[in-house]
Amino acid sequence: MVDDVCDPSTGAPGAFGIVANVLEPDQIFRLNAKSWIVTGTGGEGWERFVWTAMARGGGYATKWAPTQRFHNFRAAWIPPPLQDVLTDMMGTRGTREEMESVALELEAFAAEERKRHPNRRAPGADDGPAD
Repeated sequence: MVDDVCDPSTGAPGAFGIVANVLEPDQIFRLNAKSWIVTGTGGEGWERFVWTAMARGGGYATKWAPTQRFHNFRAAWIPPPLQDVLTDMMGTRGTREEMESVALELEAFAAEERKRHPNRRAPGADDGPAD
């Protein structure tokens, strides 16, 4: 018998999470790496989350990062190796429909934050005046 959470066809609560792609790479996460929200914090809202993704050096890395550094938020089935790692804090695990709704809200939130707080690491960012 297959556990409901392990089978994406069941739509079981907790079977889906949120993934996004890295928009602003750093020393750990490479550009466009598929990243999973591991958990959040109750006090900061959606400002930042703990993310896990393939690291530049290979293998998975987990770190805190601002939400605005990610884009292309979407619902995705949580594969068995990550099911024990990803927590359900602030609605980051649920059914496909619930996570699709949360992903749309996170995409809009991240876009607004990028407008309010531009980051020079973003691809195509203005490098400033030439010296």
